[in-house]
Amino acid sequence: MTKWEKIKAGHVFSFKGGITPSENKEYTENIATTVLPNPKKLVIPIKVLPNSDELLVKVGDHVVANQALTNPKRINRQVPIHTALSGTVTEIDLKPIAHASGLSEPCVVIEVDEKQNPEEAIYAPKYPNFKDIDPLVLLKQIRDMGVAGLGGAGFPTDVKLKSNVGEDKPRCEILIVNGAECEPYITCDDRIMQEYSDQIIQGICVLQHILKPKFTVVAIEDNKPTAIANINAAIQKANLADTRVTVLPVKYPSGAARNLIKLITDVEVPYNARSADYGCIVQNVGTVYAVADAIINGQALTKRIVTVTGKAIGKPSNIWVPIGTSVNRLLVELSYKMPKVPRIIAGGPMMGFTLPTSNVPIDKTTNCILTPADEELMRTKPQLPCIRCGRCAHVCPSRLVPFELYNQCRNNEFDK
Repeated sequence: MTKWEKIKAGHVFSFKGGITPSENKEYTENIATTVLPNPKKLVIPIKVLPNSDELLVKVGDHVVANQALTNPKRINRQVPIHTALSGTVTEIDLKPIAHASGLSEPCVVIEVDEKQNPEEAIYAPKYPNFKDIDPLVLLKQIRDMGVAGLGGAGFPTDVKLKSNVGEDKPRCEILIVNGAECEPYITCDDRIMQEYSDQIIQGICVLQHILKPKFTVVAIEDNKPTAIANINAAIQKANLADTRVTVLPVKYPSGAARNLIKLITDVEVPYNARSADYGCIVQNVGTVYAVADAIINGQALTKRIVTVTGKAIGKPSNIWVPIGTSVNRLLVELSYKMPKVPRIIAGGPMMGFTLPTSNVPIDKTTNCILTPADEELMRTKPQLPCIRCGRCAHVCPSRLVPFELYNQCRNNEFDK
């Protein structure tokens, strides 16, 4: 079989290293998504300076749902930020955000109206017949609706797509929709595939119209049988050609874009190159859902599903949360029981980081709030000196040599 025949048959290649940690997804994988009651206040990170001409509101302004708060000039790095709810701007200042640094960032603080008027909400033009629309028009709408990557660093979705649009750009050979969700505990992508498979397929159709890929793969790990079945059924219902679900074995970090490309295509993208140069575009399933919402419904990206889990939370959930909602609001709503050693982690146990405070807002990249109990944080084995056994280098998919890095750090050789 040729490589293309293997891809179309769902063959799975492999990448170097990787591990199989405890999944701990049973807390939320079978719990349907719910909607968080409207908070009284939104603190929305805006990534622009308070006195900048990129900021579209000022203190005292009344804003309505889906209204743009910013219009960034650096279109290759940022997308507009919108408000999910109507209310009054009470403050524009530096506030703590959900970031590993613990630093503050410019935020717009909105006191939410007690009664929301759906008729006031702002919607962009809707393109249900998007196949008749110029892809550049759709790309502009994706940007204007604030769509950014929901599975990683929040990179602007339109910028990634533009890498393979145009006669002077490399053609997109394969579109990979990332539903692997290999991080332990997190199940928000699993739930969105289970519950919103038809809209994900609509988003795939939009991306196929923009990119014109030769083939499309929805990659899902084999610990998500319902998601696999529902996405397969939605593909058949839409009668999508050259599109399939490829089932991956459970392995961390299969969901990392370069590793996923290697699994699906056997192409190893160098770390100084972009996957678009190799004809591959990877989009998270949540991002694909948001693309469909932006194009077909004219809806800005103002909310996302967040997995709230861990043994310290009374009601583990996957919950739709307006961007700007305080993490503390989630914890109160879901009956958080503070352990002796409280720790609140944004993200999963592998890639997440401990929050300096629970009074930070949910942003577009917050896919999980992990609240471990004391027993989940206990060290099960004593820490031992490094004996350079090489096991860490053996499992590292990035081909790093961690024991050398460790020794260089201990010796203050930070340049090395």
